[in-house]
Amino acid sequence: MPTKDTKFDKESLDSWNQMLTELFPFGVPLYCKWGDLSDIARILDFIGHYKIANHTFFPSGGGLDLSGCHLSDLEKDCIDIDFCSIPHIVKPEILSFDSVGNEEELSYFRLELKDLDPTGICGPPLHQYEELALINGRYEDRAHFDAGIFNGEPLPPDTRVVRREWGGAILIFCKVSPYNKVPMTYNPEFAKMSRDDFHELIITTRSILSKQIQAE
Repeated sequence: MPTKDTKFDKESLDSWNQMLTELFPFGVPLYCKWGDLSDIARILDFIGHYKIANHTFFPSGGGLDLSGCHLSDLEKDCIDIDFCSIPHIVKPEILSFDSVGNEEELSYFRLELKDLDPTGICGPPLHQYEELALINGRYEDRAHFDAGIFNGEPLPPDTRVVRREWGGAILIFCKVSPYNKVPMTYNPEFAKMSRDDFHELIITTRSILSKQIQAE
């Protein structure tokens, strides 16, 4: 699929294709999935090594570049996904990969999440996630992190903020994919679609996405 020919576009797409070739040495499949928690963490961490190549869309909207992943030491059956900012704690169900023929720019990964119950630490939920301060190995209200004080004392040096996603799906595309270049795709409704419905959307709208980029 044609895109604007820039040096960054080429480097990013080349990196994405290199990642797919290393991940699938016997040929990039039309579809693949992983259900084992360790496998999911390993694959996501592998994708994160190609930061220039990927961009990740969150279930609640918005997105960042994936930089790494590991099994969570905070919650059972969860993983911590790193985005060079706030780690996201999620409970995976299935990680899948879909391709659209030879159009590498529209291939993507989809991480379906199991539900996580809100902790209630920060009061009634306002979003489909919560950001908490991790202080002395325990979840606390993020307000303590913002204030820099907990129980009247300065925060321990290892205090950090984490984000718990409560469900939905996380989407990972090539950073220069046409999908990324259409602002409406940051709408959380796309991450709430079923795997089949979302894939059908990508197939049926790929020409529209292509024309959108060519017109820029």
